[in-house]
Amino acid sequence: MTLQDLVNYFSNAHNLPENTVSSQGIVALDLGEGRMLHFEEDEAKENVYLTAPLCRLPDDEDRLALFDQLMQFHAYGYETKGAYFFASPFTGEVFLCRQEKLAKLSGQEFLSIANDFIQIFNAWRENIEQGVTRTLIDPVEANSPVSYEAIAV
Repeated sequence: MTLQDLVNYFSNAHNLPENTVSSQGIVALDLGEGRMLHFEEDEAKENVYLTAPLCRLPDDEDRLALFDQLMQFHAYGYETKGAYFFASPFTGEVFLCRQEKLAKLSGQEFLSIANDFIQIFNAWRENIEQGVTRTLIDPVEANSPVSYEAIAV
């Protein structure tokens, strides 16, 4: 399926108006309450990236504390359900991102992945607003190979 096909499937499933993928291969969806979700394909049209801005980059010593906390919770991808964090020097924001191969996705698979991504994005956004003080997923429930306490720096 093409990114446009997947976007149409997602939009139909959520009763959203049609969204058109731009000539740059990007579509932005407004999730409300200042939350944005972007679907973007790479130039080769092989991968789709789901990205969503979590927060502004702090300008002071809080930046190191935020990065330290995000990296601790990022171990093995359990707290992010396979997504990852990145900081954009262009926008000054921290994003949650997930990459998937376009060729392997059906509309239903993409819908499931996007819904999971939105769920973890919402949880992380709330967690960051509260100071990143708790884990989101119990490591035992996630079958983590190690405890977070064992790898915390």
